[in-house]
Amino acid sequence: MSQRRNLVLVRAGDQSTHPGWLEDEDRNFDIFVSYFGKQAGRYADTAEYHEDRKGMKWPILGELLQAHPELVDRYAYFWFPDDDLVASTDTVNRMFDHAAAFQLALSQPALTRDSYFTWPLLLQDARYALRFTRFIEVMGPVFDRAALRVCLPTFTESTSGWGLDSLWPGLLADRGEEATATIDAAPVRHSRPVGGGELYKNTGMSVANQ
Repeated sequence: MSQRRNLVLVRAGDQSTHPGWLEDEDRNFDIFVSYFGKQAGRYADTAEYHEDRKGMKWPILGELLQAHPELVDRYAYFWFPDDDLVASTDTVNRMFDHAAAFQLALSQPALTRDSYFTWPLLLQDARYALRFTRFIEVMGPVFDRAALRVCLPTFTESTSGWGLDSLWPGLLADRGEEATATIDAAPVRHSRPVGGGELYKNTGMSVANQ
């Protein structure tokens, strides 16, 4: 059994960028690839966990973890990135290290300045290691185990994830104002236009009908 304390769970299509997260063997996270593409078993040989399943990101991830509660028990931190985020292994390691060092309940990596983005406040500010905030985008949230247990029931309540990013900080308000942050020290690049990824195309869903 792996001794790594962090888990990445990604809904991955055929153009997923997640192999770049795994290029360095010295990583502090395992990965669960939930694959929605057309080649059964793709990526299985490079993941600690793998499944083939169609469907939208958040309902599927919610069903997956509710069916496998042992994963929530096993890991300390969990990242739920979209499959178009470009990052090195070192960046992902650093993201988890900062989340743990600052005892964050809910966080996310900042976006590089050349990213496609919706919210300017989530772009990297290189002056800081992290910034405390009351908003975390559904594109790539990081939860600690306790926060995940609180928020997990919401995953299946929104087909596209719309509204969850506003809901989660409220559910975790009792953790305090310094429990939610954007991590500037570990920026990732959002490589595709918002709402234009494979998952939307494969399900026939657009940003307009979320």
